[in-house]
Amino acid sequence: MSSKPLTDKQRAKRKEIVEAAMVCFSQKGFHATSTAEICKEVGMSPGNVFHYFATKDEIIQEIAKEDRELLNDIFERCSTEKTVVDSIVQIIRTIIDVMNHDPISARLSLEVGAEAARNPEVMSIFLENEDFNKQKLTQLIEQGMKNGEIDVELEPEATATWLLMLGDGVLGRSIMQPGFKWEAQLDILEKMIRKALRPECA
Repeated sequence: MSSKPLTDKQRAKRKEIVEAAMVCFSQKGFHATSTAEICKEVGMSPGNVFHYFATKDEIIQEIAKEDRELLNDIFERCSTEKTVVDSIVQIIRTIIDVMNHDPISARLSLEVGAEAARNPEVMSIFLENEDFNKQKLTQLIEQGMKNGEIDVELEPEATATWLLMLGDGVLGRSIMQPGFKWEAQLDILEKMIRKALRPECA
């Protein structure tokens, strides 16, 4: 692709390819998925696919970029609640809600972790997103401590990591236990988060 701005048609084609690749990656993983399988899933010839993405890695990078944009939007929309703790709860709820309503993204999210453990290149692509999420959440926690909403004895970055892990755990459980009623469990999760963050003096 040239550096010229993409037309609406070109953006639509790229999105088709990315969505087809996500289906393949969620089923077989990044490494085991061939470009031929992506071409078959999207219904395009290799030449057509390679016109938009020169390599499979470029498609993976585009998935990471879209993931980053989605999460950035969630943080922006949910960081304006009445209190910092309300914002944190809403961010976690929204991430879980979005992922659980998109089974392919949920499976792909787990596959990212598995693939990153054995593929340094994939890890480097998605590690930036993970650092971004943790940094944003850490900043909110620090603000909550300044406001007296969050226990100052908690370590902000470690607390952010555990909160993100809670979200990951819900995704994993929804896949490994199809009957898991995650919607009904969100209120319980919210209570746990609020109690864990609350200052002892409160």
